[in-house]
Amino acid sequence: MIYALIAFALAQLADVVSTTKALKSGGTREANPVVRWMMDRFGRGWIVLKVVVSGGAAFLLWKTGFEFGIWAMAAVTAWVAYRNMRFVK
Repeated sequence: MIYALIAFALAQLADVVSTTKALKSGGTREANPVVRWMMDRFGRGWIVLKVVVSGGAAFLLWKTGFEFGIWAMAAVTAWVAYRNMRFVK
């Protein structure tokens, strides 16, 4: 399960970095309405909130032993980070 948690953490990092770079490139906006609200409300604090929420979800999956759920979240988050890179100039 440790590998799933590492993959999830790396995917989260890639998502934050790619989101930040894409938004700095201009010509785009955050597509996720929840994250967009966090950005509008908390500025760069959205990163802390994202880490807390996603970390909490991973923790709950870890506590219940649902390793597949962690791998699934890692895969979806990595896909989002990959798509974000389309907007980086």
